[in-house]
Amino acid sequence: MQCGFARVWRVIPFRIPGVQASFGAPTLPVATVHAVDETSIPKRFTASCFELRICDSCGYTAWYTRGLDALRTLASRLAAQGRDDIALLEAPPEQVRTKQR
Repeated sequence: MQCGFARVWRVIPFRIPGVQASFGAPTLPVATVHAVDETSIPKRFTASCFELRICDSCGYTAWYTRGLDALRTLASRLAAQGRDDIALLEAPPEQVRTKQR
């Protein structure tokens, strides 16, 4: 983590604080959009969820997306409808940084 401390809390999935439903607190989706399904009926679609890693020493929190395939599927569904609510953006090669080790 940020401070180099070795103990990290993991929260999977991250749930919406303070929101209660009959089945428990709902997860916080990475994406939520309204679109039409295969039968042209409007629906709400959600994709993926968040995982948190929290440093036990300094509290630094990193958010990770779980379920990228669901996000890709939702992006494809929207693109087929001519929408770009969710899109993968790519930087030109000269702007891409390599990982520091």
